[in-house]
Amino acid sequence: PPPPTLVWPPGSEGKDMRVGAGMAGGLEMVKLPRATSLDAHRRQVQKFLDEWHLLMLESGSAQGWDRRRTLRAALDVLELNGVRLPLKDALFDIDDGSLVERILAGMPATTREHFPTISRGLLAMLEELAATRQRLEKAQ
Repeated sequence: PPPPTLVWPPGSEGKDMRVGAGMAGGLEMVKLPRATSLDAHRRQVQKFLDEWHLLMLESGSAQGWDRRRTLRAALDVLELNGVRLPLKDALFDIDDGSLVERILAGMPATTREHFPTISRGLLAMLEELAATRQRLEKAQ
């Protein structure tokens, strides 16, 4: 049987959920397969961290920032979305695999289940923020 799918927000099945033209590329709501294994969750978190770092660098939002500061921003955003990260300062000096494990350990089950949707939304927000910043800089 096909894997279960997640539709977010609930009740949006069959509805046109495209975001307005003001968003970069006119984002569309898609059905995503639910992550069903710990390995899948690890890959999702690692992908989010990699894409966050890349977007920060490409957008110029992290000019003069090192990996630690860019990672701190990502962890702050994850905390705002319910991930508990006690002793956050200790996370900057560990390897990526251990970092992902610590993030998953602090992630509530519902956040973990919906992380593909959450991470896409956060990355889309960062892209839009970067695009807005670039437009403002060009206007000056």
